[in-house]
Amino acid sequence: MGKVKVEYLVFFAMVVLGVCLRGWLVPFVNKGDVLVNGEWSRSLYKEGLSDSYYRQGWTYSFPTQPPLMMLGFWTSSFLFDHRYVLAQMHNTVKLPPADFLVWLNKYGEPLAWRCWAIGGDVLVSFLVYWIVSRIRKNWWWGLVGAGLVLFNPVALFESGVWGQNDIWGVLWVYLAFAVLGRSWGRGLSLVLWAVAVLMKPTVLVLLPLYAVILVKDLLQVESKERRRSILMLILGGTAALVLTVGAFWLFWSGSEGLVEFIIKVLEQRILPSAKGVSRASVSAFNLYSLVFQIDATLGSWGWGWFNLDRWGGVIYGLLAIIVGGRAWKMKGKIDWRELAILIFILAEGTFLFKTGMLERYFFPAFPAAVVMFVLLKGRIRYWLGLQFLVWFVNLWYAFFRRDISWVSYWFQEIGGGLVRWLSLLNLIIFFLIVREVWNFERGWWKGEVKKSGGER
Repeated sequence: MGKVKVEYLVFFAMVVLGVCLRGWLVPFVNKGDVLVNGEWSRSLYKEGLSDSYYRQGWTYSFPTQPPLMMLGFWTSSFLFDHRYVLAQMHNTVKLPPADFLVWLNKYGEPLAWRCWAIGGDVLVSFLVYWIVSRIRKNWWWGLVGAGLVLFNPVALFESGVWGQNDIWGVLWVYLAFAVLGRSWGRGLSLVLWAVAVLMKPTVLVLLPLYAVILVKDLLQVESKERRRSILMLILGGTAALVLTVGAFWLFWSGSEGLVEFIIKVLEQRILPSAKGVSRASVSAFNLYSLVFQIDATLGSWGWGWFNLDRWGGVIYGLLAIIVGGRAWKMKGKIDWRELAILIFILAEGTFLFKTGMLERYFFPAFPAAVVMFVLLKGRIRYWLGLQFLVWFVNLWYAFFRRDISWVSYWFQEIGGGLVRWLSLLNLIIFFLIVREVWNFERGWWKGEVKKSGGER
């Protein structure tokens, strides 16, 4: 059996095990956001998409997610409702096994609500495998990277327990970066960005970095090729606009103008959910949780114009300028060794220093952290491993703090408790990682040794 076949078999086995592990977690916890997603899914499938954003009688919450994500929830109920296809297959070829069909009949619906998060984990693992294999030129290291996605406690908890879909939006943004540098990819990347935002708008934190790389990529092409590239961008932008309007059109009742409907849904449903009441930190272990009481201090706290919201915006702007400047200095075509660093710094920096952050808003940095963990050498791996642990604890705390009394007591009530210590640790980890990787033009991925010591 050739090397390629072994590679694919191992990867397939890892994916099956990763999916089964997430399926095993499904029966244990079904509350909170899982039930909200389930209610949306059932209603959209049974009562239709039209005007569902303003349908009455919701038990938990009216729809607040962008249209492609809501369409995904409709698809979840469609898949569960047509599970009989698997029973027909069993009657014909005895696959899948009868025990699985019994399990699916009992737990298949909450599994279907999580299918996008689980599918996102699988596809991101393949993307990481592709990136690492190309750079390392070794399929084994690619499988290590894929495994760090599939079996990472962060991803397992997010998709298998919580059922959140943050990784799904992140996937499309990374693909948008991946196709840049190709004449046909420049237009496609805009479409991929539209898909990402129509799934999870939180990925917009990476837009400044993307814009810099897109412009730089366009300027690097030969003059005779530039006209074609601009044409591809125009076509891609038009396709992205059509996709956006078409996605909202599916939910339009026709009782008002389509543009008016889109603006109303954005202002009354999607944006208020994303922002809510402005607070310094909603449930993120970051700068504001270190200084203020988590979930309590308003983002407007301060003196006039100098409030926390504006300071957070200023810090984000500075991060975007610094990271964009480094991206502009990158030589040649896109190098994922450098790009992963810049994505991590901007995304995790936003999570740590911008107000209104939820515990899940670090996810745009998650695949980049995995790529960095596999590609970098030396002590940086210790900091990244610790980063995964803090991210997981942040998710775990936010999910269980209202249900387990001692979680709230030890993490939050005793003078800030563990929340303050973990917020401080998160900040320290970030600065240590930045210190380790900032001078990437020295060639740290080639094993060069910095003057201060330590393997790169």
